[in-house]
Amino acid sequence: MAAETRLRRYAKANKLTEYITLGYQKIEGDRSLETATRDPERLFRKLRNDYSKFPYIAVAEYGEQFGKLHWNLLLPEHIAIESIEKAWVHGEIYPKTCPTREDLEIVVRYISKDFADLRTSIHSKISTCTRLQNPKISHTTAL
Repeated sequence: MAAETRLRRYAKANKLTEYITLGYQKIEGDRSLETATRDPERLFRKLRNDYSKFPYIAVAEYGEQFGKLHWNLLLPEHIAIESIEKAWVHGEIYPKTCPTREDLEIVVRYISKDFADLRTSIHSKISTCTRLQNPKISHTTAL
C-alpha cells in the first residue's frame, strides 16, 4: 500500500498522464527481468534526444495469462507515441491516456498490484527518473 501511495503521489506531482505498456515479441517473451531491466533505460536514452530530461515511472510485470514480462510506464503527455514506437524495438506498444484523477488511480493500483511477487524484489521492479518532483504532502488533502 505504501508503494501504491508513493507512485500515485509522484505520478500526480509530475503530471504523468500517459500510461503505456511495452511488450516483447514472441521470441523475446521469455526474457528474464535481469536481462530486460536495461531495455526501458535504452528507450529513455533514445527519447531524451528529442525531449531532453523528463519524469517517468517504469514498472516490470509478468503477465497473468502467459507469464510474459512487459513494462508498464507512466509518462508526461508531451512524449509522442510515434517517438516511443520508433525507439522501442522489442515488440508491441499499448498506449492509454489517464485524463482524470480516477483513471490515474486505477492505473497506479494496477501497476503496483504485484509488488509482493516473490520472483523479484520491489527495488528491481520499479524504475523512476532521478529528477522526479517530490510531491507536496498535506494532511488535509487526500491523494
